[in-house]
Amino acid sequence: MELPQDMLEEIERLGESPERIKWVAREENLEFARFFLGKLTESSQLFDKWFPRLKEFEDAKRSTAPNPADGQFSANDLLARQILAPKIAPAERVPQSGNFCAAFFTAPLSVLPLVRNEWPSEYRNAVFLTPVELREWNTLYDEPEDAQWWYCFQNWDVEFDPSPDSFWLEHSEYAVPVGAKSAIATWGLSWGSLAGGVKAELWAIENDSAQLLGLLGDATF
Repeated sequence: MELPQDMLEEIERLGESPERIKWVAREENLEFARFFLGKLTESSQLFDKWFPRLKEFEDAKRSTAPNPADGQFSANDLLARQILAPKIAPAERVPQSGNFCAAFFTAPLSVLPLVRNEWPSEYRNAVFLTPVELREWNTLYDEPEDAQWWYCFQNWDVEFDPSPDSFWLEHSEYAVPVGAKSAIATWGLSWGSLAGGVKAELWAIENDSAQLLGLLGDATF
């Protein structure tokens, strides 16, 4: 199936695959393919509106909270690196398509340099934030809940001393050793409201060392 010239020009501007749009047209019809392409155009417009602000936000955060240098890590910083570092390189890569998609990478501040060293060359429009900073950004981002996605996410985090009513602990059968504290490690990816996955592990923390107790969950959505 051949696409109209105006659609081909927009596909090229967006950096999308013509074959992808042709597939949509074959599976549905040309009118639906044009509608689908229009949604990608909406996404690019949101990117143009918000990505410059996002980069300013990231720059401001790294100016006020730069990545800690070796020797400046707290005990929890070191534990977070110990737990999460092995999960960075082998993690499933989040899909990113087109010229107008921001890739959010979130991790504790002590872990962000490890993520940056492993991933940035593979992704356009990459942004590196801590989980707390991402939550702050979400309070600033002002669009309807059903607005088009112009971003994808890859995340790693450790929650020390999690609340007993944590979602991840609801069905846990692991016993934290007496005298030890607990931590939940989570890592995952998402590129749509119903596209992605997350894994969680329970760790025991004692004498500034971490011991894996087991997997708490492995969800795909």
